[in-house]
Amino acid sequence: MNELTKECLTELGLALKQFGTYSFDDKGPHEVMYIDPLLAKFRVLSATEAARVLVELSESSEHDGRGNYLAEILIGKMEDWNELFEQPGIEEIY
Repeated sequence: MNELTKECLTELGLALKQFGTYSFDDKGPHEVMYIDPLLAKFRVLSATEAARVLVELSESSEHDGRGNYLAEILIGKMEDWNELFEQPGIEEIY
């Protein structure tokens, strides 16, 4: 598993612990997590590597599959990155 995927899942787990599943599911990851530091880490990757990590995150079964929700939000925040949307699997998550 990629280190950034692990970091995203760790941050997701901390948010779930602090705010609970209801808040996470109801308000969304962007309301209970610090998304910007994660976004900055994705932005320094190549589009291919970023897509690989996002697909891995979305397919993770940790935290009852909530990585998919986080991946969806992260992709939404990177809508201006055209090369990312050309990568396999991104459109399916978004």
